[in-house]
Order: sequence, then C-alpha cells, then structure tokens
Amino acid sequence: MATLKLSAATLAVGFVAMSVVNALVTSQNSLVKFTNTEIANTHPVYGLPAGYAFSVWGIIYLLEGIFVVWQLVPAKYGGGFEDAAVGSIRPLVLALFGCNATWLVLFGWELNWIALLVIVLYDALLFQAAATNCLTLARASQPSTPARPQSDRSDRSAHRCSPS
Repeated sequence: MATLKLSAATLAVGFVAMSVVNALVTSQNSLVKFTNTEIANTHPVYGLPAGYAFSVWGIIYLLEGIFVVWQLVPAKYGGGFEDAAVGSIRPLVLALFGCNATWLVLFGWELNWIALLVIVLYDALLFQAAATNCLTLARASQPSTPARPQSDRSDRSAHRCSPS
C-alpha cells in the first residue's frame, strides 16, 4: 500500500513540475532563450495555425490534471487509486510528463535534434502506456478459471481494447 501511495503521489508531483516548467518556459522571464512563439515567428511557415489553435494544450493539461487527481482518489469514492490498469501506467505517465517538460526546455534553447529524440521517446512511451493499459484490461477481463462454457465467451470483447 505504501508503494501505491508513493507512486500516485509521485505522479501528482510530476504533473505539478511539468506544469511549472511549462509556465516558466512560456513566460517572458523564461528558463529558455526563446519562447515557442518567438521560435515560430522566426520561421516563415505558410500553414501556421492561428494562435488560438494552440489553446488545445490548455485542454490537454486540464485532462491530464483530472487524470492525476482521479488516480489519487480511492475506488470507494469513484477514483482509480487501486485500479490495476492505472497502476500499470503510472510510471509511463510520469515519464511522459518528464519528456514533455524536457522537450519544452530543449526546444526553447533550439536544441532541435535532441528535442526530436525526446519527442520520439514521448511517442514511444505514449504507445507503450496505451498498450500496457489495454493488456492490463484484457487480463482483468479473463476468467479466473481456465475452462468456461462457450456461451460465456461473448463478453470477451466488452473492454475497449478488444478488436471487434
């Protein structure tokens, strides 16, 4: 139980740290040489979206924050604290938060090749988290006894990761 509490709390601290880095990187008194906006303004791109299009990141951070709070809440209150699928992806989500913060700093210093490697790692971690979550859910939906009547096998596709 102590390990579970520690991993859930560490994820919450990681989210706060990522959010602080984001705020510092995008502020005028920044940790970086250039903000993302300043870098975007130095490259003439004909297809650059309007500034408000990047507000999607506010929604992403909000949803991440909701997940972080939810994973701290015990199951008896509707949370995911004890959930095996949540527990299996906590380390991956923490690594994703670390990659996000690292990329923001690297990009702001225009260390583009290293930033690219971090984004590739971020993508690999994201796919790994999704796959791990699906495998955990699939295992949880398997029966505890090895043999089941054929008529009971229809619920195997009930979880969201099963192919239809």
